[in-house]
Amino acid sequence: MKATTSVRKTSRKDLASVMDKEGRARRAPALSPRNSTSLTAWANLYVSVHVVGAPLKTQEAKLRDLQAFLAWFSSEVGHDQVDGWTPAVSRAF
Repeated sequence: MKATTSVRKTSRKDLASVMDKEGRARRAPALSPRNSTSLTAWANLYVSVHVVGAPLKTQEAKLRDLQAFLAWFSSEVGHDQVDGWTPAVSRAF
């Protein structure tokens, strides 16, 4: 029998938690066992490692693109669990 995991839809506000008032990326909380299967949590980790410190326009573009992808992914797949992210899903985006 499979273990049930909490599944939630992604909203545009999910990445807002890693942006400051000027729209720049800031450090996000680390992944925890509780959220390690969430694509949004992985996106937040990506932002904190690879986007923080980049030029402002780069940060804005990356955050905008990630928000668009996460919203689309949640709408198309119905959740934000990383195991739903397949090559076919990436191609469809």
